[in-house]
Amino acid sequence: MKKELITFGATDVVTVSPVENTLFIIDYQAWHAKKQLEVLLAQEGVSCQIICAYKLLPNQILDLVTRVTHIAPNTSCDTKVRGVLYDKAKSTYIGEIVIDSRAQGSSSYLENAALVIGSATHNHTEPILKIEADDVSASHSSFTGRIDAGLLYYLQSRGMAITQAEKLLAKAFLASVGV
Repeated sequence: MKKELITFGATDVVTVSPVENTLFIIDYQAWHAKKQLEVLLAQEGVSCQIICAYKLLPNQILDLVTRVTHIAPNTSCDTKVRGVLYDKAKSTYIGEIVIDSRAQGSSSYLENAALVIGSATHNHTEPILKIEADDVSASHSSFTGRIDAGLLYYLQSRGMAITQAEKLLAKAFLASVGV
């Protein structure tokens, strides 16, 4: 599978239309504006993965939109957005899956997961599925949670400081998407 790094730079919208199976990795750089990745699957049988793993330090903001449009039949996309939010960080993620009536046999999955460390954080997820075909598979999942107190206790009982344990668990959480 081809790998492609998506960096927004000064632009707010990036549109791609892969012609071969592609893994898109979104490079998060503490954006100050809404960023949008649009993927158009217009060639039959093409599949892609979209991965975004981010860490928001105190008071940082993430505002991300992904839109995957299946135009051709038998296309697939797996989107995973995963983040760690520290004190007063805010994230907004809108994930949209559009399956055109011509895209029979297509499949698409959308996942957003956030790990909260600290207080006064805000995570907002909005999955949008627009399906016009009848022979498809499309689903989404979203969760926001805190570090398991039992895991923190276990690492502390082995001599690890709480901040070091939180960093280790946050790193493992982000690594689980394959970045």
